[in-house]
Amino acid sequence: MISRAECVDLISRRFPDFASDGSGLVLRFIEFADFVVERLRKDADARAVFETVESLMTDGDEEVSTATATGFLESLLHAASAGRVDAARFAGLLGERVFQRAEERHVAPGFREARFELPMRLFASRDVGAMARGGLDGSLEGLEDLLIAA
Repeated sequence: MISRAECVDLISRRFPDFASDGSGLVLRFIEFADFVVERLRKDADARAVFETVESLMTDGDEEVSTATATGFLESLLHAASAGRVDAARFAGLLGERVFQRAEERHVAPGFREARFELPMRLFASRDVGAMARGGLDGSLEGLEDLLIAA
């Protein structure tokens, strides 16, 4: 299990540009979510971020896993609902284990549903540009791959 100290060290090593003033773990994750939102807005590749988040949420001890869900995931969802970031930029980057752990902790209600609704809304609107920004190549095959992965 990944402990609090290991979690802080892991994020610092993998994302040296991220600096946190938060003394508590949840506050660090809220700040980390803001850091990620800014990266997503600059079209930076965020796969490493979400791989790290999945690892912390599923392999972290109770404190780390809960702080990841309540600090990071909920902040990310709030940023998307406030229009600060397009959910298409991260919807396909979250693994199934993240959704399972979020549900176990009763955080981020509607999180799983939002993941399934997003590709369908993009497809229904035929917004190929939005599909491409979401990590798809704009083809129906790319959409099918995302839906199968979901």
